[in-house]
Amino acid sequence: MALIRRKLKPSTTRPWELQSTFANRLQRILPFLGLVTAALGLVALPPGEPGRFTGLGIAFVGFTVGAALIVLVPWQRIPDWPRVGLVALFCANVAIVRESTGGGRSGFAIVLLLVIVWQAAYGTRAQIAISLVLCGLTLTLPSVFVGGERYPDTEWRKALLFTLVATVVGIIVHELVHRTNKERWVVARVAQLGRTADGEDARDDACRLAVELTGADMAVLLEPEGKSVRITGSAGREVPVLSLPEDLVPPAVWRALRTGEAQVILDTEASEVTRGGVSEALGMRSWVHQPGIGPGGRPAVDLVVAWTTPRRRVGAQATFALPLLAGEAAAIVDRADLMERLDAMSRQDPLTGLLNRRGWDDHLTREIARVSRTGRPLSVALLDLDRFKAFNDLHGHLVGDQLLKAASGAWTAALRTSDVLARWGGEEFVVLMPETDTEDAELVLARMAGGTPMGQTFSAGIITVTTAVDPDTLLRAADEAVYRAKGLGRDRVEIAILPNAAPAARAAT
Repeated sequence: MALIRRKLKPSTTRPWELQSTFANRLQRILPFLGLVTAALGLVALPPGEPGRFTGLGIAFVGFTVGAALIVLVPWQRIPDWPRVGLVALFCANVAIVRESTGGGRSGFAIVLLLVIVWQAAYGTRAQIAISLVLCGLTLTLPSVFVGGERYPDTEWRKALLFTLVATVVGIIVHELVHRTNKERWVVARVAQLGRTADGEDARDDACRLAVELTGADMAVLLEPEGKSVRITGSAGREVPVLSLPEDLVPPAVWRALRTGEAQVILDTEASEVTRGGVSEALGMRSWVHQPGIGPGGRPAVDLVVAWTTPRRRVGAQATFALPLLAGEAAAIVDRADLMERLDAMSRQDPLTGLLNRRGWDDHLTREIARVSRTGRPLSVALLDLDRFKAFNDLHGHLVGDQLLKAASGAWTAALRTSDVLARWGGEEFVVLMPETDTEDAELVLARMAGGTPMGQTFSAGIITVTTAVDPDTLLRAADEAVYRAKGLGRDRVEIAILPNAAPAARAAT
């Protein structure tokens, strides 16, 4: 089964760079517009300033225009500074409402907090700071230029208190949104790994993503293998795939795999236990061992990330990402093992345990390619149990199945380690004998014939090639040799003749 190689491409997009669409901009603005409309309705209720409806109408139009600009303009395509104009428009509309509803006595100033929350949720820290300044000016400038009973000197206290509260709210909301977006991005990247990582690169894909998400200098994937640990993937620093005996496995690895808890080593030089060894060989000073829980509820992998310098702490993103990544790595390993088992099952004959035709075809293709490179002989034999139908009719199909299984075991024992036996179908079997000429192939088949169980015999055809041959042509010639052997009385071996080839020197009996 050919494994598909898929490289997991690092994402260059961060949460704050995600392009907004018309639909999500509209979804964002509707709650804010609803609150502003409700606030306008409240300050319009009696008692109130005479003529207040004119100012409220102008402000409502201004708020609506601002909302429309937010929804319709693709802000990600233009510089940041025009966004300040929207904040200024919002503040101007708040000033108009305040003037229309009692000046400093109006309770509408609290609406300015909405622009701070908006910038905290969807803007940058610089935009939050600019919005705070504009909101502060909206509250203090009327006291400077209008004054009187409508805007007394004490307004500066309200402006200062509002600025302090808005600053705290802005910072908290911005940090929460920023962290949530980063975590969503991490989850999306891990989910992408689960969807796209496949084949023999899957483990390396998990390590590459670990380096990307944690900022580590190296990542390694370790899998327990009895009393040893096997390195199955790496990124950042190339580490060979190999098994580490128990005495060479760092204690932190065993603790992670046995307890299921992350092991953090901020500075290997600070401890006699961690100093030197693997850390010194790889040039790493800080390590995190994050176990990944497998389907059985036990740690199935240890995802290791390391840095070349000591660290005071592990970053928040790394702390969040590593458990997700290790869990996904455990799922990848389990899925890869399952695929390997399914692949092996798909190439195995269920009755005899031998290769089936699919597995045979792969072996034959590889050996023909080797012959084309080296010119060394390759012999293939096709075997057919003699009078198998009559045996089945006499003893029954269950005994016939027992004969097939017993013959498979006996013939396998008679083969050399380099030979391959497969069930071709029914009572037919094929033998692949690399670097074997016709004479040696006959000796192999003679040993097999001597071990055939239940007093049975087989007829066979051998073909030997030293150049690349089409597999179908090769097997067709061997099959024709089997028919000749049966026609000559069965229990014999015939040498196959390829089309346009010289006739064989002799036939083996």
